Amino acid sequence: MISVVNKKRKLIIYAINLIGLAIYPFYFVLRRKWRNTRKELLRKLQNDEIKSIGINCTDRLGDILFFTPALKALRKSYPSVKITVFTNKTGYDIFKNNAAVDEIIIVDNFWIGKSIVSIREFVRSFNSSYFSTIREIRRCKLDVIIEVKGDFRNIIFFDVFLGAHYLVGYALSGFGWMLDWEMEYQSGVHELDAKLRIAELLGAQATDREMEIVLTADDERFATEFLLTRHIGRNDMIAVFHIGGTWEPRLWPVYNFIEVGKQLQQKYHAKIILIGDNREAEKIERFLRAVPEAISLGNATITQTAAVIKQADVYLGNDSGPLHLARCVKTPLVGIFGPEDLWRVGPERDGIALQHKFACQPCGQVACDYSPNCVQSITVEEVSRSLDQLLSRFSQTRSAPR
Repeated sequence: MISVVNKKRKLIIYAINLIGLAIYPFYFVLRRKWRNTRKELLRKLQNDEIKSIGINCTDRLGDILFFTPALKALRKSYPSVKITVFTNKTGYDIFKNNAAVDEIIIVDNFWIGKSIVSIREFVRSFNSSYFSTIREIRRCKLDVIIEVKGDFRNIIFFDVFLGAHYLVGYALSGFGWMLDWEMEYQSGVHELDAKLRIAELLGAQATDREMEIVLTADDERFATEFLLTRHIGRNDMIAVFHIGGTWEPRLWPVYNFIEVGKQLQQKYHAKIILIGDNREAEKIERFLRAVPEAISLGNATITQTAAVIKQADVYLGNDSGPLHLARCVKTPLVGIFGPEDLWRVGPERDGIALQHKFACQPCGQVACDYSPNCVQSITVEEVSRSLDQLLSRFSQTRSAPR
């Protein structure tokens, strides 16, 4: 199943798939694709004949968090199976303290998290690190590999070389015929449920939809010390802002965040903490020049950032990974959404999602010609009202321990 929104990119992917089909007869024999893989694999799982599962979960922050309920379900249903996760540095921070994971192998392929990769970057992917990672995973002698993202680049340039007996999962940009069992992606549901379906199809009891990130005592201590050194006390109202993101059409203008920040300071004497990585440094600097009382978290790990968000009274951010991090640690949140479908990636009942409907949604554009576009059309007043709604109980609860 090919699930790509951008029409031009979709045509390119169809063309690549057609070219790839030329090797199908040889691959058919090599992988013994005449066997009933689904029935055979499920039988072996139920009979405890599967000893090891590898999970390719190289993705962006939000999508990795969306997979954590499925991981939890697999571990609960198959406690004796060794689970190895290969993921990027973002995923390492999420999985490193997760009891469901036995081993983590870091993968650093250049196409991870990118819709478009230059030819030069693509060629650079096939370096010594790429080959040594493949050798390391092959030494694990995995029985099953699960492709979570469904990126054809993962499948044809990575998964098929890892030596697993069974290669299963999604193929959302094609080349599903290279999987021994291409799982049917369930459209029209939240991405949490789409990923949870992987565990269900593998026979796991998948009823818990709670995302999970495990914070250590060191992470909690980092957050506490950060607040203390910035003279932020228990009775202060703390608002965490994420004003950046990786996809420009999803980003609300910085000047709007500035206006909301000033209003929060006036109404609640709010202590505003800005989170973001080096890519968002320019936006953070602009905000700090306009609102000098605000504080930048600076360089922090994902778990340290989550610990700080957990201490906040409210979170405000674009449709980006940290928003799902706020949901994960149960901080009241307001999310600003643009091109994406809310039913697919929104916070559901765990927050307030603001979105204006445009005829072109959803889209996969890297730039937008509309002015104002779907994100820019959301007003400061709408965001302020939503924050006020979440903070209506603040005056009654601010004396309670955090």
